[in-house]
Order: sequence, then structure tokens, then C-alpha cells
Amino acid sequence: MNIFLGTRKNNTGGDRMANTLPGVKCTVKNCKFNEGGRLCSASAIEVNVDNGGDSAKQSRETNCHTFQPHM
Repeated sequence: MNIFLGTRKNNTGGDRMANTLPGVKCTVKNCKFNEGGRLCSASAIEVNVDNGGDSAKQSRETNCHTFQPHM
């Protein structure tokens, strides 16, 4: 099950901090969408349940599939 939590216009340059998803916290420092060590600059995020299920009981059973390693 795919859950899209938010969208915004694609980043077109300039102040990237202004192009973060409101209310979305990310502490994965090696993600290319991580801004300032705490914010997400992806145009949308996808969160899935581990092992292909469609419901989770705890947050640790989910994954952000928007993650891309920062090169």
C-alpha cells in the first residue's frame, strides 16, 4: 500500500530550505533529500509497510521508499 503524505512543486533552485515538505522530519543524513539534517526536500514521499503488507502496528514496521543515497 502506498501512502503519499504530501506534495509540493519540484525544487527549481534557490533557497532549498524553502522547498521542504511542511511537517515532514527526516534525520537520514545520507539521503539526497535531507536538508539541514532534519528536513525533507523531496517533491513527495512514499511510505510502505515492511514485507509488502497493508497495515502496521508500530512505526518501526514501515519504511520511507523515497530515500535515495546522497552521492
